Amino acid sequence: MNKTARESSVSHERTIPQDAAPTIQESDPTLLDAGAQQRSFMRLRVGNHLADAIEQVLPPDSGPRLIAKGGEHLVFEVPKKDMPDTFRDIVVKVNFYRSGGALFSPMKDPVAFELQLRQALEESIIQRRVKVLELRKYFGYDAVPAQKTFIRDVPVTPEILTSLYPGARVDAKRVPKTMPALVSVQRRLELSGEGEQYVSLTEYYPERQLVDSHADDAREQEEAYDFAHDLLTGRREQSEDPCKDIESICRLYPEMRLIARLVDQDPAFKKKLGDVVERLILYSRDTHRCLDLAGHNNMTLMKSGDSWKLKMLDVLNDANFSFDALDRTIVEMQEHRASDVHGLSLQHEEAGKALNPLNTLRVINALAFLSGHSEDILKISGIEQIPASVWREGISAYVSSR
Repeated sequence: MNKTARESSVSHERTIPQDAAPTIQESDPTLLDAGAQQRSFMRLRVGNHLADAIEQVLPPDSGPRLIAKGGEHLVFEVPKKDMPDTFRDIVVKVNFYRSGGALFSPMKDPVAFELQLRQALEESIIQRRVKVLELRKYFGYDAVPAQKTFIRDVPVTPEILTSLYPGARVDAKRVPKTMPALVSVQRRLELSGEGEQYVSLTEYYPERQLVDSHADDAREQEEAYDFAHDLLTGRREQSEDPCKDIESICRLYPEMRLIARLVDQDPAFKKKLGDVVERLILYSRDTHRCLDLAGHNNMTLMKSGDSWKLKMLDVLNDANFSFDALDRTIVEMQEHRASDVHGLSLQHEEAGKALNPLNTLRVINALAFLSGHSEDILKISGIEQIPASVWREGISAYVSSR
């Protein structure tokens, strides 16, 4: 965020009550949806190509089983029969993307390559520890599940890389049998009863819906996108009828209809959601960091008796997304218009940098509207000058190319 935006946003400071931070125990529970239903639909979710490639090096009956694919991790479960009681009910997250992507670098010396990669991974672990402490400062200790992260050599094949990076040229001669990667271990707590026992507060990029939409309703979807986007970025004034705004948000982010319903039905849920929104906005303004609010269940509210508890299951990312990147993108777009090189447009590289920060901004502000806190949404200076159509066309083109 630029200087003007930062000065205006922190003019009213708020104190966050701090939860006591007990000693981290190996048995601290974490949450990850890896139940029977997820295993049944694993191939549908991760794709047959990737599942086949993984099973070449990890046969289904030999140990860890692939159960999910996220933006940064492949998630495995360890069958209970293969583990001592102390380590049962755990999930293992392997960041293939960070290490696999490095294999496309021009460095040819395999020894130097591995040394450089290990150094980068070690630095990533240190940065993650800092981010976790930061999250607990703003959201409370119990909101951020414990996780142990290590660097381990994991098997890799050209088939795995091809499935993770569609369209990329994989030189099989350069692919080692194993590579160092970040491996994280968490205890698992099943998520069941969505809408009654837990609610996801995250939403995937709506531009993907536009790319996948049918031609007969494409224009209608584009208009709905533009209305909601402009509302959530502060370009459009709020309607006199709040229901109209809520409906437009739910068209942009369909899974938020469940949140809207619970806000109307459960005062305790609405109160907790409002508290979460205040913390999200304060965290974003103070740190400029972008949480990963695209993955389903990355951040949830869980029912606990008559109240709700926040669980930030997987909101951190190794890419270090920040709102400063969105700020710079806006400046670059305005420079394009001034020089008339591209007019007011969003270029491919800019779209890639802006995708996550823009979605995080809109999701936070959507939650603010739903919880009745629309009077103080998160804003980025200059974003209100960019029409929704520019973002829609640029990011949709980027998403469709991946």
